[in-house]
Amino acid sequence: MTPDGKVECVKLHMETGAVTGMCGDGGNDCGALRFAHAGVALSDAEASVVSPFTSKEKTIQSVVDLCREGRCSVATSFASVKLLVVYGLISSVMWGFQSFHNVVVSQWCWILTDGVSMLCFSYAITLAKPLSELQAVRPTSSLIGPTTLLSIFGQQAINVTFLSCGVHMLTSEVWYCPFSIENVDMTKWWLIGDNHLSTLFFFTIIFQQHTAAWVFSFGSRYRQAIWDNRLLMFLFAAALTLDFYLLLGEPSALTDQFRISSSTNVVGLPDIPMPKSFRVKYLGIIVGNMFSCILFEYVVVLGPVRSHFRSNTYKPDIEAVKKLRAESQAPLKDVRAALVATSGDFPAAFEWLRKKGIASASKKAGRATAEGLVGVQVADGGLAAAMVEVNSETDFVAMNDKFQALVSSVAGALAQPAADAELVTQLPTDKLARVHVDGATVADKVPELVGVVGENVVATRAVQFQLEQGTICSYLHNVAAPGLGRAGALVALQFPSKAASAEQVAGVKELGHRLAMHIVAAKPRFLSRETVPEALVEKERAFLADQVKDSGKPAHIVAKMTEGRLNKFFGEFTLLEQDHFIEEGNPKVGAFVAEQAKKLGVDVTVAAYERFEVGESKDEEA
Repeated sequence: MTPDGKVECVKLHMETGAVTGMCGDGGNDCGALRFAHAGVALSDAEASVVSPFTSKEKTIQSVVDLCREGRCSVATSFASVKLLVVYGLISSVMWGFQSFHNVVVSQWCWILTDGVSMLCFSYAITLAKPLSELQAVRPTSSLIGPTTLLSIFGQQAINVTFLSCGVHMLTSEVWYCPFSIENVDMTKWWLIGDNHLSTLFFFTIIFQQHTAAWVFSFGSRYRQAIWDNRLLMFLFAAALTLDFYLLLGEPSALTDQFRISSSTNVVGLPDIPMPKSFRVKYLGIIVGNMFSCILFEYVVVLGPVRSHFRSNTYKPDIEAVKKLRAESQAPLKDVRAALVATSGDFPAAFEWLRKKGIASASKKAGRATAEGLVGVQVADGGLAAAMVEVNSETDFVAMNDKFQALVSSVAGALAQPAADAELVTQLPTDKLARVHVDGATVADKVPELVGVVGENVVATRAVQFQLEQGTICSYLHNVAAPGLGRAGALVALQFPSKAASAEQVAGVKELGHRLAMHIVAAKPRFLSRETVPEALVEKERAFLADQVKDSGKPAHIVAKMTEGRLNKFFGEFTLLEQDHFIEEGNPKVGAFVAEQAKKLGVDVTVAAYERFEVGESKDEEA
């Protein structure tokens, strides 16, 4: 397969909506490696220019290794995010309980949870290693997907339930005296933490935090077992040792530092120190909380419950997927999602895809579209023509067959002759959106295309030409496909074509084609000096006069200098007075047209022209 063929192969796979990888030697595979979503260059040299990944082991097994590492990285990243989210939820609920009961957890408790535990566990989780073999099941790819949300909110529901049970158990004890903030000197606000509720809240938050770090570190599917993460296991052992000592140990300087209410140095009458019997009983609540979270994650989120629901979900057969994709031209993943969402109802799935395409187009509508194509079509024997610019976000989409088909069909529809049409009809974005193409408006066609290519697409502008006699000629630069390019021009030449010979018509068409080439290259702004707005001429004349007024020359000389420079302005920006780039000797365009018309024996007039370039209208708007 040739290098271009490899690029085309990767592109075709990507157009199906599949995440596409490429593995090659980094030589003639460079194009395909860069084009793919992920590339692995099998090379002894560093090849990051052409591929994000390089393997010195020149075997396709490197792709498997990359997938193992990638899945481990995804699972670990999601675990880190879930830990931070769950800890934020734990802290938020804890602050709510503290505010309700007018208590606070001591400063050292927050230092331990925020400043030590979170930093250490967040780092240790990232040290997980991938499994040695690649599993058949892929990790979830959505941070807000059902698996991730079920894990987060399931853990939080369990935590809130056990926290509420712990508070109820404490306040139901016969020895418990409700804490009153009125008995505290607020200049010593930290004393608000010297009570049984603050102690209970501290142990709840610290154990729930450590449990979250544990359950989100489970391996066996994408990562090695939690036991293989030695730093994580050491931190668990150290943290639990400290937690159990603070909860069950005898009063000491350390427990007093954390304001644990098991000491008379922390609480005084009418309160009594928290009995050890209650602390042991509360340990049962904490252990129940830990095991409930572990079982929920292991059985429901990752285990048999999840597998049961996945196995009972409707799975579309391959024929249904092929049929719907052929009719909708939507990405493969969207086709599958549509069939699953509608339980295989084909018409409903098609409508689902259509609505998704419109919604997707709406979401992407604000994105910048600086790439795209210019489409040109000439019809009715050269008496009618159209040119359209359609923009996309990237040049990859501009190479997409469906994108090119839309541009061609819009240009073809606009090129059809119409009764009583003007010589030139400009169609800005709003008018272009109402044009009918293949039974639907451009405004309907564009969202459907957005749903397929996954990028914002804008039908930006168009122009229509129509003549009674003469010919309309075109030229495209950087041609991407027949009738499509990066820049294009139309030029209308009026002459008595009905009475002209075939040789004369062919000569005028060749003249027009070369003139269109010049227009693309020279970028004229006006047809002739007569078509330049008078206000612009006067503004330019005043500017030029201001430049030469201090030259010290007589007024009539200054006037001649001004007019001379104004003629240079016309020579630069008006088509008929520009130097013809294409012809030998660079004659003036107007003079060259007159000379060629004389040679052909026909009266030729340049009636109108238009030039489009991709992104040009965006630059003008900016």
